[in-house]
Amino acid sequence: MSTDLAVIPSTGEVLDLASLSTETIAAAVLEGQTQRQRWSEFDAAASAELVARMDRDTSWTINLTVDSRAVKITAPSPAAGSVVYLTDELGACLQGLVEGEVISEAAASKALKRRVIIECEIPWSADPHKIVEVLNEATVTLGGVAATIREARPVTAPVAAGIKALSKVPAAAQALAEIAREAEQGPRKATVKVK
Repeated sequence: MSTDLAVIPSTGEVLDLASLSTETIAAAVLEGQTQRQRWSEFDAAASAELVARMDRDTSWTINLTVDSRAVKITAPSPAAGSVVYLTDELGACLQGLVEGEVISEAAASKALKRRVIIECEIPWSADPHKIVEVLNEATVTLGGVAATIREARPVTAPVAAGIKALSKVPAAAQALAEIAREAEQGPRKATVKVK
């Protein structure tokens, strides 16, 4: 007898999977998929009802007790996230407020993040970690304006085409072979679908 036991969640029945036919296991998987779909549909309907009730009460946080457990139900209000700004228009507006001394430049910067992302290719002899150390928190002048570099980090990634080209050079191929690692294979899983 196998130790591959499984419990059917809806019934609590314990099954020895090794003793079941492939058809019986596939049928159980399909039943589970059907149940998950039904729960998903129920969840969507129940959520819609809760939001409708919260809207009627104009209260989008509910704290209650269910089966002796504290429960908090939240939903975004109907207006949550409904205001958007076009960046060009917001920038012009903020500029006018700064020029009119209504807000500070710092306040404008908090309202509209403006960043310049710089990507540099560096020669092989350069150490990207040392470059990052120098860049982090450095102040540089760009376009006549002082800018502080808040974060810099090296990004490295193998490039398959470059490795393939190097593998044609005998000494490089040997060195690459010494450091090559097998990719870990994730768990294998059978997929059962209804056609």
